[in-house]
Amino acid sequence: MAATKATTPIPKNSFATSSRRVQTVMASYNSWRGAKSHGNESLLNDVLIGRFGLEGFVVGDWNGHGQVAGCTPTSCAAAFNAGLDMFMAPETWRPLYENTLAQVRSGEIPMARLDEAVSRILRVKVRAGLFEVGRPSSRPYAGQWNLLGSPEHRAVARQAVRESLVLLKNDGNILPLNANINVLVAGDGADNLGKQTGGWTISWQGSDNSRADFPNAQSIYEGIRERVQAGGGRATLSVDGSFTQRVSEFCPDGPTMPCQASGGRPDVAIVVFGEDPYAEFQGDRDTLDYTPTGDLALMQRLRAQGIPVVAVFLSGRPMYVTPELNASNAFVAAWLPGSEGGGISDLLFRPASGATAYDFHGTLSYSWPRAPDQTPLNVGDANYDPLFAYGYGLTYRDRRNLGTLQEAAASTSTTSNLSTYFAGGRAASPWAVSLVRQAARRRRLAQQRRTPRYQGSASRVSITCSRKTPCWRAGPAVNARASPSPARRSIFRARAMAI
Repeated sequence: MAATKATTPIPKNSFATSSRRVQTVMASYNSWRGAKSHGNESLLNDVLIGRFGLEGFVVGDWNGHGQVAGCTPTSCAAAFNAGLDMFMAPETWRPLYENTLAQVRSGEIPMARLDEAVSRILRVKVRAGLFEVGRPSSRPYAGQWNLLGSPEHRAVARQAVRESLVLLKNDGNILPLNANINVLVAGDGADNLGKQTGGWTISWQGSDNSRADFPNAQSIYEGIRERVQAGGGRATLSVDGSFTQRVSEFCPDGPTMPCQASGGRPDVAIVVFGEDPYAEFQGDRDTLDYTPTGDLALMQRLRAQGIPVVAVFLSGRPMYVTPELNASNAFVAAWLPGSEGGGISDLLFRPASGATAYDFHGTLSYSWPRAPDQTPLNVGDANYDPLFAYGYGLTYRDRRNLGTLQEAAASTSTTSNLSTYFAGGRAASPWAVSLVRQAARRRRLAQQRRTPRYQGSASRVSITCSRKTPCWRAGPAVNARASPSPARRSIFRARAMAI
């Protein structure tokens, strides 16, 4: 539940009773004045019900009631008495149900409180007409699975991609591109449906999804290839950005599959990169700095060869990417386009007729940071000075060259976490963990002996183990950026090597 400044009064009965207004409110994991929201009666009952006039019901978040003092995921009378009308209990629902009944019978939960919660839930269901429409299986279109992913639905999804893209940079009006050229498509996000769909896709984090999980989807590269081939050009996928000077031809198996030409010096490179999938607190960061995995060096290398670079950035939020902006001729904030990668190629390329079929319409819904630590960053702040302001977004009609942007000064601070390596089943920021086999470990150690030592002040960190368990070794590694910019502070990474 978000807190509201006292200087911004909220009118009484602002939630009203109309079915067109708010019907449900979810308690969050947050604490307010030391009390967890799931068990905060002053918020759930006094504010939501008494002051705001909510006549719907309050639902909990995933096992959030278990964080209330004195509670567990299977038992929490305190949250129910505080005003939580519906628990969200995924795998613990049965013992929670049984314990709640026992607490009502014992009087720990008053019967009047149970009646109130049930009444609120039933009231919302009545307003929604759920008792008149019948079971979901009896409703129109039920069981017609062929409608899922229909051409009409995918067309709408592709339109949503086109209208959400934000053009941050287009120096020399390099975009839109002609389709009858040789296009190099690079970056680890180019042909990566898991990355372009992000978290909360199939699984919670979305980090283990593969191409097989999206049988009818189109990656960004596939959309580019389709558009370029239709225009008489060539599109070559090379994640690391390498290319050959000689053009080769590849003929897929099958009589209906046309031969494809690839290779040759590209006329332009489209580099697709960005954040790996995450959801909720697993994506928390200490700063807004994007941590590259070789994509900045890739773009710099292509630019050094005289190849124009169009950057397509995948992320769930604005991030500090000024070095990447400087390394590209055009820069598109593509967010998470989902299954319809072709929506990006719709805007990057002109159709065969040469006219501009689509233009950029997207604008920033959140200000873009000028520095890694520039947060909060909101319109109306006293020192509001973003790199790109709220509502910014170029179109093809704009004639604006960004040129070389000033990169933020290097941070002198070191990592704030030198003791916690794992949290929530993952490596705790700013550490990363990798497992390697014995042979790979020897090769890595040999390579480290041939390269300069890491230039940082961090001490070596070691983790001991017993003879009965695998041994682990952790410590700082070299900066992942091949050509670190002044904006990037030293990044410490733990390398856990199985012996």
